[in-house]
Amino acid sequence: MPRIDRFLTAMKQHGADAVRLGAGKPVRLARGGILQSVTKDALAESQVTALLKEIAAPGVAAQIGPEARLTFVYESPIGPIEVSLAPEEGGFGATLKPTGGGAASAAVPVA
Repeated sequence: MPRIDRFLTAMKQHGADAVRLGAGKPVRLARGGILQSVTKDALAESQVTALLKEIAAPGVAAQIGPEARLTFVYESPIGPIEVSLAPEEGGFGATLKPTGGGAASAAVPVA
């Protein structure tokens, strides 16, 4: 089971809108525009990358990195999750949120 699944399960259990991953920041749940930390320690860029590569298809995983701007869908145990990556202050980050649509098999670049 991918390590990110426990955070997605927490998102569902707490009624949060999204999970936020960011280099130099703890894992956070977003609920109504408010971010709440769910880990004590901040993630290193390598940890964010590893968590995302674990759930991405091989072709998408190769694109994940600090300058990546892309979106893909992860078929998680709680349902399809839209994963959006973008550079941000201090590194790069990702937002993972439930999607009502089906899975996308490839990454979609974000303009």
